[in-house]
Formats: sequence, C-alpha cells, structure tokens
Amino acid sequence: MPFAQRLTCTIDDACEVTGLGRTKLYELMGAGHIVTTTIGRRRLVVVQSLLALLDTNMSNQSTCDLREQPPAARCGGALRGKGSCGLGSG
Repeated sequence: MPFAQRLTCTIDDACEVTGLGRTKLYELMGAGHIVTTTIGRRRLVVVQSLLALLDTNMSNQSTCDLREQPPAARCGGALRGKGSCGLGSG
C-alpha cells in the first residue's frame, strides 16, 4: 500500500519518510503540527498530518518569479553566475 494511503505510521516510519530526526518530529508533535494517536502504549502518527505539513511547507517556500524580472536580474544574478536561487550549483 502506498504510504500516502495509510492512515497511520510509526514514529520510525515518519522519520524515515520525512528525513527528520526523532527530536524534530517530537517538537512538531508538541507544537501541534503533526497529529498522533495513542493505542495502548503505542504512539502512531496520522499520515495525513505529515502530508499536510509537507504541503504547507512547500507552498510557503519562496521561489524566483521569472516572469516579472528581466533575464539579467532573475534570481539575484544567478543567470550571470553571481547568485543563486537554490537551483543547481548556482
């Protein structure tokens, strides 16, 4: 079953798929950014909350808007080799 279709996952699974460490994952849980449920003594992460967190972070990232700038000014001069907009080795 694809990960995105699962209802819950373990803490270890959440760390593996997000690339985050346990400490950061627990910080996000404590801040309410990741939803968990406890069944008995087992704590499970609600997969939809992980997907929502990643979706939110991706939509908040700033990107270069190439339509509003002339070619030489795009991405702080990245096209002239004098800057970087986080793409490639800039």
